[in-house]
Amino acid sequence: MKKFLQFLLILLLAASLIWWDRARTPKVGDSTEAATDGGSALSLETEQPDMPPISEDRPLPGAVFEVELIEEPAKRYNAGQATEADKTYAAVLAQLGLSTAIYDNNLGHAARELAYQHSIMDGLVPAQVVDFLLRSAGAIDKSVTQAFMSTTGSGIEAIRKRLQTMLVGLNDSEIVRIGVGEVYVPGPRPKHFIAVLMSRRRLEISPTPRWVQMGARWQMTGVLPRGFEKPSALLLGPEGGLVPLDLTHDGCRFAVIV
Repeated sequence: MKKFLQFLLILLLAASLIWWDRARTPKVGDSTEAATDGGSALSLETEQPDMPPISEDRPLPGAVFEVELIEEPAKRYNAGQATEADKTYAAVLAQLGLSTAIYDNNLGHAARELAYQHSIMDGLVPAQVVDFLLRSAGAIDKSVTQAFMSTTGSGIEAIRKRLQTMLVGLNDSEIVRIGVGEVYVPGPRPKHFIAVLMSRRRLEISPTPRWVQMGARWQMTGVLPRGFEKPSALLLGPEGGLVPLDLTHDGCRFAVIV
């Protein structure tokens, strides 16, 4: 009986120590910080080329990414239609009073896809994925600056501030194209994931099909930037070889037919 009472006393002491230790350990979701009404925000900005994702497990060379699109891919290059969101962001851009900053609907399409990828990836989206999103959105821009923000506050206000920062120092002769995309994560305090794309592309092309039927004719026409002349064209064959193509041009206007 004495040994049983000693065992019971030890068991009760061990249970008390476990309870005390657990009481000191914060539970998942606990916080010692007070909530604020203004919303929290995280933002970063980077040039698009050669930017690896920020992650503890960086992808190895040759890694395959599966990209889920949230919108139908564009059927033509440079033929984006303005959504209601695009109209709102274009108005925000116009309020900044910079005549050389132009809102681009194709970049807006790509930015929406990019914002979605930001919401499911840890850190920056790999450059190859950004390229894919640009093409699927019908954008012809090769080099872009991307800015990423996440906030629990006002998305529009965060976008306005980011655009002001990105456009500081823009001169009157430098044309830039802007696209903005935003996705929401619902909850007690909905979180906004926002992507801004900025391009300094000066080449103009007419709306051009992204693909045609086998045996059909594909044609692209456009206008060269000021100071450029004697354009040339190359066709990338199915085996990876480049073949020169005949290209017609008259002054700054050009046309190529495949």
